[in-house]
Amino acid sequence: MGDFNSELNEERIIALKKVIDDFREVSQEKPFSPSGTFNNFMHKEPLAKLID
Repeated sequence: MGDFNSELNEERIIALKKVIDDFREVSQEKPFSPSGTFNNFMHKEPLAKLID
């Protein structure tokens, strides 16, 4: 696919989720890692923002 740098509530992610499944929603075992994926390169800050 690609790297959209978009959050879950943005139109391109909403449209994408209409044709493919989000593993966090369909997996039998829920992820155990942090829910965030981006912190604007502030390495001492937690990963709070979830982007693609």
